[in-house]
Amino acid sequence: MTVFNAAVEILRRGRTPEISARTALVCGEQRLTYDELVRLVNRAANAFGAAGIGRGARVALLFDESPLYVAALLGLMLRGAVAIPLNPRLRREDYAFVLGDAQTALFVLGDAYREVVGDLGNAAVLAANGSPESLEARVAGAPDRAQPA
Repeated sequence: MTVFNAAVEILRRGRTPEISARTALVCGEQRLTYDELVRLVNRAANAFGAAGIGRGARVALLFDESPLYVAALLGLMLRGAVAIPLNPRLRREDYAFVLGDAQTALFVLGDAYREVVGDLGNAAVLAANGSPESLEARVAGAPDRAQPA
């Protein structure tokens, strides 16, 4: 049985010479070509893999829209993990419910939302950015070639 992975399909198209130099993502003033996006997504997938995230693992995402957010979403898909994008307008008790119900292995959380979310008890939380152990730092240090999931 062949398994369809949307991230593989998106990234495959970005590897072709006639498309790789085109703009793939615009976020504010930031622009990434398809080639840059492919490498960023591979680094995100590898960073999640190094953190023990594999096929079927559920990872909640709550941080500002950015190239890192897109890379995290596609990188998780590439690993076969389940990305759970969270609405920043939920109430505190809704976050606790979603995280518990989804049985998340990891919660990637932006500083701007830390106060809104509140105490997460024993949940495994990874800062989106701003620290040496953040997702941003881990992605920056990860290989940009796809590694097996």
